[in-house]
Amino acid sequence: ATNFTGTNTNEGDIVNNGAINAPAGFTAAPNAVSGAGAVVAGPVPAQSDCNIALGAFNCSGSTTVDQATGGWTQTADDCVPAVPYMSDNLSYALQQLCGDGSITAKVESVTPLGWGGITFRESVDADAKKVQLMANASQLLRREVRYTTGGIASPTQFPAYNMDWIRIERQGDYFRGYISPNGTNWFFLFNVFLPMDECAYVGVVTNNYNVNLPATSTFTNVVIEPGVAGLEVEETPEAEQVTTANVQQAEINA
Repeated sequence: ATNFTGTNTNEGDIVNNGAINAPAGFTAAPNAVSGAGAVVAGPVPAQSDCNIALGAFNCSGSTTVDQATGGWTQTADDCVPAVPYMSDNLSYALQQLCGDGSITAKVESVTPLGWGGITFRESVDADAKKVQLMANASQLLRREVRYTTGGIASPTQFPAYNMDWIRIERQGDYFRGYISPNGTNWFFLFNVFLPMDECAYVGVVTNNYNVNLPATSTFTNVVIEPGVAGLEVEETPEAEQVTTANVQQAEINA
């Protein structure tokens, strides 16, 4: 049996040998469903009822996915973080995820200057509570946490250890960050306690350093999963963190 909970449009051939249950809607056009099974379809919801959000906060951006390769490309124009980080300047592609779960991605590149990464957000508002982990495809990772709606998003930077796989996992009101060199061996990076609505938004985000220089992030292996995986985590190498105050001062100077 196959269960659909969103809008599903058939652009190819579906051979149905079981049952297709689609209480939230299923459109077989332009090709019919064939086979011995039955299709039990509910009303097709309007596009506004779908749980995918694409766009940008306080700037311009776009997100595209190559269906053949699974690669994601995200642009950010005038999406420069502004102290004191009470409202985000980000390009985003977000999906609603209820309960425990995780997002994993490999940051392939961020060019020419910017940050690309992953996030959990309470809502699709620029000042929402959030946990965010980003990479600049060089030597640094950047964690941002906004503990209250409309509050300051505190940034902290970490050495990247040449690892370009990143992951955020939610378990209740705890959010844990991990990094990996290969998507198999994971290292613990941070743990944050942040009460958030059960249904949050999770996805990929990008911003740029310079208002006159748009940035492009490319991601592969983007996976959003419900539940907690129970990763085998290795010990993270010791390194000094960059403080929030230093991050803010460096961006003011820039």
